[in-house]
Amino acid sequence: MEKDINRRLTIHPEANKSELLDNVRAAKSILKSFPNTKIYIRGHILKDGVKNPEYLIDGLLADRKGIRGDRGVTSGFKSAILQNCKVVVIDLDMHKPRYNRAKLAQKILWRQDDFKRGIIESCYVVKNDSAVLITAAEIEKGEEAIISKFKKMDLQS
Repeated sequence: MEKDINRRLTIHPEANKSELLDNVRAAKSILKSFPNTKIYIRGHILKDGVKNPEYLIDGLLADRKGIRGDRGVTSGFKSAILQNCKVVVIDLDMHKPRYNRAKLAQKILWRQDDFKRGIIESCYVVKNDSAVLITAAEIEKGEEAIISKFKKMDLQS
């Protein structure tokens, strides 16, 4: 399995060294959970004061957001949109607080206009060496559809 994951993960030689361990950890969680996905960790560039997105996930710009609580979802989405990302990676392992499934689902659901307008196509949520994928389909189904995805993860109810 590890060989397959390493085959689907490519790292640019000038990737951000200060975030590389966290970027690789989160990428491997996604790759472990989604066996057909490929991730490229991009080179680090700071342009016009905006940090470039860390990833290309299946060819789409994506950025990892290590949030400190469910309130960080909104700022994570806003920041990813400013970076022209189509994919947001919410990294729940970076700061390790406890998360409530319902509150986290609600915060993601509040970003439904981003999904409906096609600004954001998907959101990966990474926790405990695994990941779930939230798309416009789950957003349309509502909070329970998102919560059911989180039940696989070690999140409070």
